[in-house]
Amino acid sequence: MTTTKRRGNGEGSWKKLGTNKWKVTISVGVDINGKQVRKTKTGTKQECMKWFKSNQEISNNDYFYDYAMKWLEFKKNSLAPSTYRNTRTRIKLISDINNFQMNKCSDNTIMLIVNELVATKSKATIVVTISVLNQVLRFARDRGVINFIPYIPKIRTLPIKKKIDIPSIKKIKEVLLLAKFIGGHLYLCILLGFLAGLRIGEILALQKGDIDFEQSTITINKTLTMDENYKTYIKEGTKTNNSNRTIYVNNRILSEVKLYFDDKKFKKNRYLPHESKKVSMFFKQAGFENFTAHSTRHVFITLAQEYGISPVFVSQYVGHKTNSTTISVYTHMPIDKQNQKLDEFVYQFLD
Repeated sequence: MTTTKRRGNGEGSWKKLGTNKWKVTISVGVDINGKQVRKTKTGTKQECMKWFKSNQEISNNDYFYDYAMKWLEFKKNSLAPSTYRNTRTRIKLISDINNFQMNKCSDNTIMLIVNELVATKSKATIVVTISVLNQVLRFARDRGVINFIPYIPKIRTLPIKKKIDIPSIKKIKEVLLLAKFIGGHLYLCILLGFLAGLRIGEILALQKGDIDFEQSTITINKTLTMDENYKTYIKEGTKTNNSNRTIYVNNRILSEVKLYFDDKKFKKNRYLPHESKKVSMFFKQAGFENFTAHSTRHVFITLAQEYGISPVFVSQYVGHKTNSTTISVYTHMPIDKQNQKLDEFVYQFLD
């Protein structure tokens, strides 16, 4: 039995292959050369119907938000949950400014969005939002929904360096002592952030088996993250391949970490979704302005280099792909201290 109809984008043909087994073919538009693109699914009627509905291509009469969300669903399986969430937020931002009809997109449509972003958002937000807009428009162009991509101004991407005031060693000691008094997740995050440069997600994903007390090492190969529905879970692998690492950690630090893992009350319900906010609140109450859990990583990297540890070693230790990231984004050594070190170097050659 065959049921076939000529249909437009988002529709297709159904063919019954046997008892409760179907094959459905759906048109998803045209490629860049104008050739029609189809997708096929074989399975039970229920499976095919579910797939059919999830893969229906929206028409060129639809508005940006609907079209962009369909595009995002097509990409979902290839995106990390955090990337999916962030992209969804950027789609919403664009549609809040101008939820235009796809087949009426023009240069003026895009400039209205860009001008509003420039007037109200930071450069970092502008760059990533325009990137999403560009990807959606290319997707629409390749499938014949729009005939051309309107002009989108290029905004140069620069390393984003947030200014962080590096606290003194004395101040860090005071904060560590206060955090130790509070204990639990808070102390673990601040201890391993300040003294090992770990990301908070890496810290909260640690298991006791990741720590080798004989070799004085910690293996970092997981991270705590959230799915698209903001549910917390442990993901195998860290932020990048370079971030999967085994690092030496001083035994005095490891003895503190061991106490944490031996405390039975922290073995349950460890993976808390808002732990980073609690750390930020702690720093605010301790008098650290604009300080977050991730700021401790910046402090570790800066002070380690200031102490004389090689930037190359520091870069590998914290899991950066390149030394330039370590130096240009994470190092906050004041210019007067750098001048002082330069003087000390130069004076060796002078009488």
